[in-house]
Formats: sequence, C-alpha cells, structure tokens
Amino acid sequence: MKVIIAIFLSLLQLNVFAQVQPPTKEWDKAFGGNGVEDLYSLQQTSDGGYILGGFSTSGISGDKSENYRGYYDYWIVKVDSSGVKQWDKTFGGSG
Repeated sequence: MKVIIAIFLSLLQLNVFAQVQPPTKEWDKAFGGNGVEDLYSLQQTSDGGYILGGFSTSGISGDKSENYRGYYDYWIVKVDSSGVKQWDKTFGGSG
C-alpha cells in the first residue's frame, strides 16, 4: 500500500510540474516626462487595465499631461489592458 501511495504522489508531482509554464510578457511600456518618475504601486482594474501610482518631478512632457505642483508630486496613470495610457493625474503642493 505504501508503494502505491508513493508512486501515485510521484506521478501527481510530475503532472503538476509538467503543467506549470512561465508567464509570457503581454506588453512592455515606459511612462514619464523629462524628469524623474518612480513606480510604487500597481493594481489591476475591473476592466482588465491597470492603475499605476508613484511620483514624478516632471512638468508637462512625454506622458505627463499636467504640470508639476512642487518637487516629487504623486502621479497616477491609468492604462488599458494593452498598456495604452487612458489618463493621468498629478497630485501635490508647493513644497
């Protein structure tokens, strides 16, 4: 009985490992302006896109549609499931 259980467990492990495949890259994008940007948070949204959160020191340039408010503003970017930017928003103060 122990031999049968050991063989079954071995076959089960082989089957599980055989089905695991590495993820494939769907797309690769860089977002930013003429300053420094850093991504701190990423979350998939209900529409299959992503919301990205981090900071930016850029004014209106590149992918930034709003001017900076101070130095190191919060910057939020929403992209669709293909990585195409839908909108962005800058939050910050004068300090």
